[in-house]
Amino acid sequence: MGLKIFEIHDEASHSLRRKNIYALIVLSLLVCSIYSNSLNCSWHFDDWANIGDNPNVQLTKGTWDQIQKTLSSNPANPRTPYRPVAALSFALNYYLGKLRVGGYHAANILIHLISSVFLYLFLFNTLRLPSQERRYGSIAYPVALLSTVLWAANPVQTQAVTYIVQRMTSLAGMFYIMAMYLYLKARTGDGKWRNTLLLVMCFFSYVLAFGSKENAAILPIALLMFEVLVIQEDPGTFFRKHKWRLALVLGGTLLLALGYLHVKRGGVLAFLSGYGARPFSLDERLLTEPRVFLFYISLLLYPVPGRLNISHTIDISTSLFSPISTFFSLAVIAGMVLFLLAMARKHNLLSFCGLFFFLNHIMESTVFPLELIYEHRNYVPSMLFFVPIAILLWRIFERYPSGRGMKVAMFSAMALLVVGFGHGTFVRNLAWKSEETLWRDALEKAPNQFRAHNNLGVYYKNTGYPEKAATHFEKALNRPPMHRRDENLVILYHLGNLYNEGGNHGKAEFYYQKILQRILISHLPWPIWHPSTNFEGKKRRQIPF
Repeated sequence: MGLKIFEIHDEASHSLRRKNIYALIVLSLLVCSIYSNSLNCSWHFDDWANIGDNPNVQLTKGTWDQIQKTLSSNPANPRTPYRPVAALSFALNYYLGKLRVGGYHAANILIHLISSVFLYLFLFNTLRLPSQERRYGSIAYPVALLSTVLWAANPVQTQAVTYIVQRMTSLAGMFYIMAMYLYLKARTGDGKWRNTLLLVMCFFSYVLAFGSKENAAILPIALLMFEVLVIQEDPGTFFRKHKWRLALVLGGTLLLALGYLHVKRGGVLAFLSGYGARPFSLDERLLTEPRVFLFYISLLLYPVPGRLNISHTIDISTSLFSPISTFFSLAVIAGMVLFLLAMARKHNLLSFCGLFFFLNHIMESTVFPLELIYEHRNYVPSMLFFVPIAILLWRIFERYPSGRGMKVAMFSAMALLVVGFGHGTFVRNLAWKSEETLWRDALEKAPNQFRAHNNLGVYYKNTGYPEKAATHFEKALNRPPMHRRDENLVILYHLGNLYNEGGNHGKAEFYYQKILQRILISHLPWPIWHPSTNFEGKKRRQIPF
């Protein structure tokens, strides 16, 4: 009898190993194939400020002095640490291949693949937890693999993978999901020392995630929510029994955030000063972000390349009813949160997946004076987004045990969905091929936006087409600011330089005088692009704004 049990256990282990190997093969083929055409995509936008024109990450010797410089590579303040883990990865890329883009893209693809593998492992093991086994154990494998594939292949992720500098986001995501997986294994494993080691590794992964990008600071709260909602079979009893420990985790996370703001920003509320450079206030940002949030959801559900853009345009909400969609967006989000909280008792896993999406958007969608909208901000929040969808699809598939035709139809529909996502990612990568293709694509989708005209004008100026550059600069001149209050001053500066280099010094002086007049009238701070900076006289393929 004992031998028979051992044989059954051994067979189950082999079956599990085969499933994991198959998942690894599927994810590897998928990610490598849909991103294969991104290897020769050029540098873009913030790539230059953070890597191409940043000597601190251009590692040429493996000395400690150079590595220390790498860890403090903030282009605006090179004496303070700035996402050191991501910066060190860029430095290693430079050390191995200088500024050849292929190596950077290969590293980004590998990071996305590793994130996908750990996401699959996390989901597969979560669905087989004692608290979830009865409901989801039989479908754990197909649901984990399908939801991971839908996340990994989604065209929205191209901005975090193909855009080189957004390795900061994808690297944080990789360590984030790795930490969640390690925590899960520590909570379900046998052996005190093994579990302790896993928890130490989880903490180390958290530090690496935070060192890649600050939005990973929210991870302890995500783990706490995972513990209470998913791992525990009786969340109420657990909460009452461990309420002080839970409060300690929440308090520790808050203190970490406040300490970081105090040290890095010079004060807990010092970040609010950043609104002085934005064309929107704190109130307007808080009112606008619910509309952005719903737009993110629509992109994840319908991510056709024609809807994706490096620089989206969105009207700023100036009041609760201006535009009227502001009110409805707030109402929809409030309803969604209440619904997710209400379903936590009976459908705790689905509730966790939804709340995870909201939680991980908090850092970049609330009070901090960041730009209003970027697709790469969905990378971590969307990791569990497709779990409920995968469960629904597989439940429908299982409803027809004897209906072969319906099973074929459902399987074909799921396959077409995956193929559609993968094809959309492959097509979207084509827009990232060069500065011209990227900004022409942006201009087609947002013809009245300043940034698209500005960056296309810079591209034409630096590639020897001054007439085209002037046309785009002139079109950008009267566009309303969306990202910074001083956007029009940037255009005046570019036009002044363009005419100065062309020998028309009178017209160049006219634009330079306009800059001084606007600064004096509006009391704007002296811009970062002033000629006294190292931008002056430097031939560049792209001047990041």
